Amino acid sequence: MEAFRSHNGEKLYDGPPDGGYGWWIAAGHFINIGIGYGFTKSFGIFFPYIKEEYSVDNTTTSLVFSIMMFTQYSGSLIGNLIYRQYGPRLTLMTGGILCGTGLILWALLKSLFALYLGVGLFVGLGFSFVILVGNSTLSRYFKKRRPQALAFSMTGVPVMSIIFPLVYEFLYETFGMYGAVLIVGAIQLNVCVGASFFRPINLKSDHTGTANLTIIKKLSNAFGRLIRNPNFLMYSTSIALTISGKFMVNPFVKLYAILSICSGIDLISRPLGGRLCSTKFIREKLGTFETFSLCVIALGCCNLFAPFWVNSFNTFAAYGVIFGLCFGLTIGVEWSNVSELVETDILSDAITFIQLETSIGVLLAPLAGGYISDKTGDYSYVFYIAGILLLAAAAFAAAVAVRRRCSLKEMVVEEVEQVGAPRKSSIMQEKDGFEMTNSVMLAAPEGSQIVNSKSFLGVNVAVNPNARFRGKTKEETDLAEGITASCASLHA
Repeated sequence: MEAFRSHNGEKLYDGPPDGGYGWWIAAGHFINIGIGYGFTKSFGIFFPYIKEEYSVDNTTTSLVFSIMMFTQYSGSLIGNLIYRQYGPRLTLMTGGILCGTGLILWALLKSLFALYLGVGLFVGLGFSFVILVGNSTLSRYFKKRRPQALAFSMTGVPVMSIIFPLVYEFLYETFGMYGAVLIVGAIQLNVCVGASFFRPINLKSDHTGTANLTIIKKLSNAFGRLIRNPNFLMYSTSIALTISGKFMVNPFVKLYAILSICSGIDLISRPLGGRLCSTKFIREKLGTFETFSLCVIALGCCNLFAPFWVNSFNTFAAYGVIFGLCFGLTIGVEWSNVSELVETDILSDAITFIQLETSIGVLLAPLAGGYISDKTGDYSYVFYIAGILLLAAAAFAAAVAVRRRCSLKEMVVEEVEQVGAPRKSSIMQEKDGFEMTNSVMLAAPEGSQIVNSKSFLGVNVAVNPNARFRGKTKEETDLAEGITASCASLHA
């Protein structure tokens, strides 16, 4: 069992190696995320057959999808405990077995209860392990190239989403619904193959003063740090609303041709988005949070105004192109931005926190869409609600972007009280809108207090533990990082 642990590597890395074996991790995540989300995005293909087989309405069928998505995100808490104790490989293999077992169980029992239990609970829980372990492990291997690595691995979703709808249709026509589900369940077991790529990495940040704490205590401490981080709380809400809006429409798109078109464009836009978000212009001029907000705005408008112009197969195909393009562009920065707000040692906990928050939205959104479509007989309201959720998500992401810029440009520390340590100062020069401008930064040890500072949106920006300071010299950078650590101790 020791071979599965995340801290068993012989070589100790100062930080993410930003390449090397990390690309094999990305390849393994490509397989796993493709199999998992490929099924999730294509599950709407089964909806007409489920309605016919069990004689149920849209509310009942969408409830299956809602339970699966809820379990997929809320189950990350269990996955995080397993991941911390036994490492990525065992966690992913457990997830793969759950996914395959759930679908096989439904195919053999052939009941509505088996559908809720197998797909809703087992498959959802298995997928939650895939998302958590993949994103967390990739972020431990990559830093500067993290958007590219995530975009490459996430490309597995559109690849499988192009193939799966066509395969599902063929399997249904050849073997019937339950025969098709049985074969799909066997496909899900290939997550265990992708898990074999996930070799643990040993980072210095793993060996902190909390090493002797229990798993529950570590998780509690991490969640405490996250809750006291306003930027993270707003961004986690943004991701939760984005994912809810993205997947609200999926169960109601039953044309496999449209799903394949959307996924084909998604396949192109994901690596393109990852490449663009790694450029100097995006990272240092426009900003990754601003880029994410703009992409989500475009995605929200695409859904909000779709009922006004989508009235034929050709216009529906055009909608699929626009939706796939905007959907893919958000992937390049959606999860990589999280690592800009939290430290590496609690990154997996941050993803768990986001998934728990997201679980509420993905439980209610598809269910609300199914209920409204049953009552009104009109699917337009599904697109309206999805558009509103996405625009709200963009607003939260934009607020984080504004706060980060203000915390770096407007924060002026006027006085620092120190105990037993001399003052040091340094001038930070503005280069691209993210550095301090003509501000004297005073270094202070832990326990010192900031007497006066500017605030933004009612929160003291001088105690923002996530501000990224970049000085012209290493000495200035080290000094700024020392101040950030001091501010973090005050904020905690």
